Amino acid sequence: MLALTFLGTSDYQKVFYQYKDQQIETCLFPVALNHFFSPEKMNVVVTKQAYDKHYESLKAELKDRLALHAIDVLYGNGEADLWDMFDKIVESIPDESELVVDITHGFRAQPMLVLSICMYLRTVKNVNISHIVYGAYEARKKNGGTEIAPVWDLTPFLLLMDWNAALDKFMKSGSATELSGLIRKSHQKAWKESLHESAFLPKKLQNLGERIGELSNGLTTIRPIEILENSRSVISYIDSAEEEIEKYAKPFLPQLEKVKHEYIMMSAPKENLFESTGLAAQYEIILWYYHKKYYQQAVTLAREWIISKMCISFKKDPGSFKDREDLANVLGEWCQKFIGGHKVEGKTGDLNNQEIAGLWSTIIQVRNDMNHAGMRKNPKPSKSIIKQIDDFIPKLEKFLFNAD
Repeated sequence: MLALTFLGTSDYQKVFYQYKDQQIETCLFPVALNHFFSPEKMNVVVTKQAYDKHYESLKAELKDRLALHAIDVLYGNGEADLWDMFDKIVESIPDESELVVDITHGFRAQPMLVLSICMYLRTVKNVNISHIVYGAYEARKKNGGTEIAPVWDLTPFLLLMDWNAALDKFMKSGSATELSGLIRKSHQKAWKESLHESAFLPKKLQNLGERIGELSNGLTTIRPIEILENSRSVISYIDSAEEEIEKYAKPFLPQLEKVKHEYIMMSAPKENLFESTGLAAQYEIILWYYHKKYYQQAVTLAREWIISKMCISFKKDPGSFKDREDLANVLGEWCQKFIGGHKVEGKTGDLNNQEIAGLWSTIIQVRNDMNHAGMRKNPKPSKSIIKQIDDFIPKLEKFLFNAD
């Protein structure tokens, strides 16, 4: 294990630091850090002034119990100094390390900087941050004639940052993989740490996390039956597990209504896939894809959705592969007429077949160009494809309310 700690220039006073059931008296918290966690090496971030004032005293107290390495940084008067500190600290931490971090004697912006460094190390160097601690000298209390300062474990702040990142990714991209994992871990952690069988423990968080994960997978792979069923299940679990979320997954609580809003329009029983509620839900899924910029999924589902609507208009079975192929062929014939400059006669419901043929022509061209990765004659540039999608997506609404 590697330790990262800081020294400033203050006149630190002796006190008994207490972490769990351990105590040690010192004026320099890195000594307590070594006592509580027994790292093999300790990196000490110091300015020249801090080094001159405290570093030799720290070495003397530690008495060669571990390898000590000074990281010489600038005073921190501006952005350049902060980046210098960032670079030197990151370079001092090997990949795949297990790290305990102490911010007790951190100066000015150093405690805030160290949180950012921890997140960076976890992502870029796969470093395991086992603990972030703070020796709270200002919170000391007398116990008899002894002053005892508690050691606060700030590691949950890293978890909070994980929640923030997962929720941000979910709201911006719709991907719920990280969010699903955090919800499931909250359930497992509560049971693992419980000492009382009668304690209020989560019963539904695990299932909620699994359903959100399954829903995210279904959206990624365009599985409308799964999406309809799992979105309905997620909303149900959110409604019934709110008390568990408040206790064990609190960062998720303020986002519940947003999550429900994200999914409620695409929720319907799977058996209603080709009924009005199911078709309306699939339309909402197409819009969800479009707004999240999942253009290929949006176009793919839009093609199948139009075929489903046309099957119903022609009194065919939208669940039959053959009937779907037959309707796709009809639309293909209309498309060829449209491309050839000929009018497609008649109406389907309230829509002119000429209009349907034009929309189908655009969707098929975009779909084929995307699905073949541009490996065709005269492939369109990406911005042209996106412009075509921007143009045809609003036209789908006419199909939604088309009288069959």
